[in-house]
Amino acid sequence: IRVQAAGRSKLDGFYVRSGQRNGKHMYKQLGGDGFVCCGTSGFWKLDDNAMGRGAGYNPWYYSTHESNALEPPPGGWETKVVPEVDPVPEIWRMHLDENHSGDSCLAHLELQFHMISLQPPGTGSQSQMGDLQSSLKLLQSQRTGLYEELRQAATRSFSWLEPSELEEATQHFLPPVQKAVDDVKQLIQEVSKLKMP
Repeated sequence: IRVQAAGRSKLDGFYVRSGQRNGKHMYKQLGGDGFVCCGTSGFWKLDDNAMGRGAGYNPWYYSTHESNALEPPPGGWETKVVPEVDPVPEIWRMHLDENHSGDSCLAHLELQFHMISLQPPGTGSQSQMGDLQSSLKLLQSQRTGLYEELRQAATRSFSWLEPSELEEATQHFLPPVQKAVDDVKQLIQEVSKLKMP
């Protein structure tokens, strides 16, 4: 799973399944102390035990509803710890298949980057980094091309619209595509900052 936008940013990142707790899947953070599990009460929690552990300690975040599901809920999280950990996180499951279908392609590359950054120097990560950079450049090119195609198609295909109507229509479908391009650019910048031996 992936945790994003947590006020306690140390908990943001990728989590992998690590056994079960109370009959439900438990997840541990890659390269961190975070974990996601379901307590005996049926409420899920996202924590790193920085505030302590055991009875009487509140996790950083917990689900607002009891759940019989094997997986943590994507939304419905809150905190009672301190206001500084707002906003509550988004949690989403990722299925990274071999085809990298949908927008899991970028998530797959982000996970690959995260795994490379956790490796000790001199463990073959140089070639992996080269592969990652090539994949990112290709993805950026594809997404930039798609954005331009859509922008041009809008003016050709909807020429019968008034300029204000065309502007309103493009404001609905172009920003998500532009964000997809910007997300790739941001990851490229992060990758370029990682120092390799």
